[in-house]
Amino acid sequence: IIGIHLVLVALLSQRAEIKYDPAHFLPSQIASLISNLGFRAELLDKVARGMDAIDVNVR
Repeated sequence: IIGIHLVLVALLSQRAEIKYDPAHFLPSQIASLISNLGFRAELLDKVARGMDAIDVNVR
């Protein structure tokens, strides 16, 4: 997906870290995309690591 740079998923902890281009997506839009795939997604926090990243609780 254009604008999504990296997705790291930890199945046991039910968390994902997503690095994205804020010119293409808002964090809430990314959570909606995950929900559209059939998972419950809750934004946890924003991570400052040079590019925009969010932590998401995925169930």
